[in-house]
Parts: sequence; structure tokens; C-alpha cells
Amino acid sequence: MSVLRSFLLFLLYLISFSGYSSTPIEIGENDPDKDYVFTGGVIEIFKDTSRKITIKDIVDHHNVVFEPYNSAMVATILDSKADYWVRFTVINQKATSGWTIELFDFRIDDFELYVPNHYGGFEKFNGGDRQNFIKKTYKHKNFAFDVNLPRNKPNVIYIKVRSEGPVGIIGVIRSTKRFLAYAVNEYFLLALFYGVLIAMALYNIFMFVTVKDKTYLYYVFYLISIIIYASTQDGTGFQYIWPEMPELNQFLPDFSLLLVILFVILYCRAFLRTETESIWFDNMLVMWTFIRMGLYLVSFVHPVLYRLVCPFTDLVIFVFTFAAGIDVWRRQKYKPAFLYTVAFGFFFLGYTIYVIDHLRFISPSIFYVYSLNFGVALEAIIFSLALAVRVKVLLKEKQDMQEQIICHLKEKEQFRTKVNKELEQKVLERTQKLDTFVFKASHDIKGPLRSIIGLTKVGAKDVEDQKAKEYFEHILKSTTRLDLLLSDLISLTRIQQATLKEEEIDFKVLVEESFTSFSHLELYQNISVYIDINVKEPVRGDKSLYRSVIQNLVENGLKYSDPSKESPYFKVLIKSLERKLIMVFEDNGLGVDSSLKDKIFEMFFKIDSSTEGSGLGLHIVKMALEKIGGKISLDTAEGKGSTFVIEISLVKQLEFS
Repeated sequence: MSVLRSFLLFLLYLISFSGYSSTPIEIGENDPDKDYVFTGGVIEIFKDTSRKITIKDIVDHHNVVFEPYNSAMVATILDSKADYWVRFTVINQKATSGWTIELFDFRIDDFELYVPNHYGGFEKFNGGDRQNFIKKTYKHKNFAFDVNLPRNKPNVIYIKVRSEGPVGIIGVIRSTKRFLAYAVNEYFLLALFYGVLIAMALYNIFMFVTVKDKTYLYYVFYLISIIIYASTQDGTGFQYIWPEMPELNQFLPDFSLLLVILFVILYCRAFLRTETESIWFDNMLVMWTFIRMGLYLVSFVHPVLYRLVCPFTDLVIFVFTFAAGIDVWRRQKYKPAFLYTVAFGFFFLGYTIYVIDHLRFISPSIFYVYSLNFGVALEAIIFSLALAVRVKVLLKEKQDMQEQIICHLKEKEQFRTKVNKELEQKVLERTQKLDTFVFKASHDIKGPLRSIIGLTKVGAKDVEDQKAKEYFEHILKSTTRLDLLLSDLISLTRIQQATLKEEEIDFKVLVEESFTSFSHLELYQNISVYIDINVKEPVRGDKSLYRSVIQNLVENGLKYSDPSKESPYFKVLIKSLERKLIMVFEDNGLGVDSSLKDKIFEMFFKIDSSTEGSGLGLHIVKMALEKIGGKISLDTAEGKGSTFVIEISLVKQLEFS
């Protein structure tokens, strides 16, 4: 019975529409719940260049001739100055209600959908991407409408399309239940797609902040650009990002695609280091960058030419970026370049299929529609792996470079140490020779000089001529001063050449010996001497060096005392404190200008050239302290006296004990 009914309906269709040559869509009574696609082979098209034809003219056949579109490809509307009427027939043997018509191309600017009703007229639906998204019946990325399809008769449906850019005429009739289930699954997959891209973008932002490599920043901008471009192609951008700005539907697709191309090139050049690793491909990429920007400017003048040339230009650019990865991998065996090539291969394949589908070279398929999404998702995952491997390679290169630098620095340090030792040895040898010469010369001169001093003293006593006596006294002073200088030079040479001895030091004995040696001086009788020695731990060291330090500082304090003061004094404090030996020599004598206290330890420095002495005493103190590991400081003021403070570490002495 159902077969007979179908046959009778088909005869009725043939009788009623003898001029209609396309195949109608038949919804059988027992058909499973499925999609009924209307495209090539099902639809007929009429081009209205006047843009004045109404639905009444269409139904009455006034100057209207529909041409069957029998190609398996999607029909594409190219003329922006004409209206296109699309007609197809549906024979429904199921329930009248519960149907949804969905148009896949959401980029149609304006359209009118006419569905026949029970009263012989039409139910009209309006839509287009120039309307705010909120006006849609279904808040869905595509255009969807609930319709009734009267049973057991041909339902002739008309669509009037007007659009500035190329759009495809393809849609589907589904049960509302099937439409909702399909929409949920589709949005779930889109959420996964955008989730992967956003996660990869955040990961690369973190890597850029950590590594400070601009390659990651280029990749982040590439991902943002591809997110915007993909959202313009699947309609989610209009739905979620700019629902109240439909004008962006015309501007963003071309602009975001340009950004995708530019950041792909920048990323490719930075990741593969083509400026040094593949110069020819780098030059090609730079050249095609300018060509692509120029082509974008053409879109404002000649949009049709732009849409014809742009896909092929982009494919050429992607071929160069793909080939650059192969070239660098082949030349350098650079592992990240291999992963880059694999990742970009997925993107290149997905984009190629996507372009072929949009150019209507292949039959429509859901896989072809979302081929770009699949390619980009796989590319993003593998690119992130490539970036991780690249970080390891860069860290390895950095580590190798650091090791080379360290090795080079070690070699330079060893060479420098060797040269310094050789120079120090030469300086030491020459210094020792010079010290030996000075010591011998001073010692050899000292004997005859003592004879001269003795003879001068005898001569001064025996001669009666007053002038002769004055001459002898001058000779005596000069020779005595020279003798003192030679004695100090000999002491200094002995200190420099001395080998340290370990002897127990009795500071009380050393201090008493020093004061006793100067007790014959007239100034000594008028000075109050205070001695405080409190050394609990035994101190071991070179006794001769300690004696030289104490004796020179005692002599300095006595020599530069101020006899004009009522109570001239000289204090000596020696104590051990926290593993340190502290020696303080304080007087209220003449003192010196505080600006000269650093110079006072220099060799042959004398504040007053008329004073006796060689100017070597305090220099000898400094050299002796350096020998035993001590340091000296001076606090002085002219007319107020001087305080010398010595610190010597007792750690070594205590360990020795």
C-alpha cells in the first residue's frame, strides 16, 4: 500500500510540475531519522538581475525560468548585484510538524525562506549575517528554522539569497530532535578544538615569560589569529564574541587570515632560524609576505579577484613554509625541524582540503568542512612538542657553550697563573739579589763608617781649633746619621729575607728591653710610661719580628714626645682578645696631620727633614707585621698625639700550640 501511495504521489508531482527536472527530496513513512540534504541535483536556480521579482511572480511564473543544478558540487553565488532564487521540492510522508531547515553557509548577507503551509500560501522566514545574532530563531551558528511540511503532497520551498561575497547554497532538513542532538555534539567538538588552542596559547605564553624567546610569542599570536579566523568560518565568533556587530562578519575573515599568514611566516623564520640555516627560503618568505599584504589591499578594490587569487597565494606560502622545514631538517638534522615539518604537514593538508571544499571542487562532507580544524588541532599539539624539544636543544647548546667558555677560562686562568708565578719568581729572585746586594753593601760600608766615627770623636777631642771642632762635629752627625740609615736598611733586608720561626713570645721582656735601650735619652726621663700586658694564651711567633715592631714604635713615641706639655706620657697595652692579639701604643706627643697618616708608613717618609732618623722605622713596622700576618692603624691629630693599634690573629698560633 505504501509503495502504491508513493507511486501516485510521484505521478502527481510529474503532472503538477512538468517543467521541474530536479529530483525531489522524499521523506518516506518508514525512513529512519536522518539528514535530507538539498544541494546539487535537488535544487533549481533562477538569477534575478533586476532584483524586483517577488514570491508572487515566482509562483505565477512571470518571466521566471528556473534552471536545474545537477552538479554534485555545492552551488556558489558569485554575482553580488543579483538576487538568486533557489527552489526544491519535499514530499513528506511522515508527521507534518517537528522539522527543522538549516542553512550551512552562515555568511549569507540576506535571505528569505518560503515554506508552503496548509492554506495554499507560504510561511516566510528572514535571516542573514547582517542582522544581530540575537534575532535568530535558534541561537545556533548556522541559520535554523522550525517548519511544518504538509503530508502526502509536494512541498515546493523557495529561498531568495542576496550576498556581497561568494556563498554556497547547501542546507539540510532534519527532525528537530536530530538537529538538537547534532548541534550538541558539534558544539562539544568545537569546544575541544578551541580548548586545545587556548591551552597551547597559555602554555606558550608561560614559555615566553620563562625563556624570553620571541618564537613563543610569534606562536601565541599565530594561535590567536587562527582562533579568530576559525571562529569566522564556523560562525562561533559571531555567536559568542561579536553578536551585536554583524559588520565584523565582512571584515574579520580576510583580516584574520592575513594575520595567520604573517605570524606563520614570522614563526617559521624564528623557529627554523632560516636567516642563517636556509637563506634562500628566508628570502622567499620575506618576498611573499609583501605580496600577501599587497593582495589584502586589493580586496578593498576588487574583492572578486581577491577571492579567486587569495587561496592559491596562501597555498604557495604554506608550501614554502613547509619546504623550509624539510630543508633545515635535511641540512642540519635538526630534530625540532622534523617535528615542525610533521606538524605543519597536518596544517597544510587540512588547509588544502578546506580550500578545495570552499572552491567547490569536491562533494560536500562534514570532514571537509572541518578539515582545517582537525589540521590546526593536530598541528598545535605537535608544534608544542617541537617547541619543547627546541628548548632542550637550546639548553644543550647553551650548556655546551658554557662548558666551552669555562674550559677556555680555565685554560686562560692556568696560563695567567703560570705567567704570574714565573713573574713572581723572577721578581723574587731579583729582589733577593737586590736585598743581598744592599745587605752586603751596607754591612761592608758599616765597618769603615764605624772607624770614621771613632776617629772623628778622637779628632774632636784632640784638636784645639774651634772651627776644626765644629767641622768634626758636623762630620760626626753626618756619619752617625748614615750609620743609623745603614742599620735600618740592614734590619729591613733581614725582615724581607727572614724565614719565620716559631718561638714563644714574652711580651713583658720585649717591652722592657725596648724601653731600656732608650733609657739614656734625655727625653725619657720626663715621660710617664704606662705598661699593661694581659696575654693569657701563649703566643708563638718570630721573636725578632715582634721585637722590631715594639722597638720601632717605642722609639717613635719617645722621639716625638712633646716636652712642652705638663704631663707627657707613653702607654703600651698588649692583650689577647677573641683569638686576636691587640697591641696599642699611645702618646700625647706632637702628633701629625691626619691627612698624612697613610703616608707615614712609606719608605723614607719624614714629617720634618730636620729630625734625626732614617724615615724607615714605621715602614719596618709595617713590613714586619705583613710578614707575621698583622695589620696596623693610626689615629692621630697634630698637637694631640698618636695612637697605633695592631691586630694579629692568634688562630694559627693556637693551632700550633
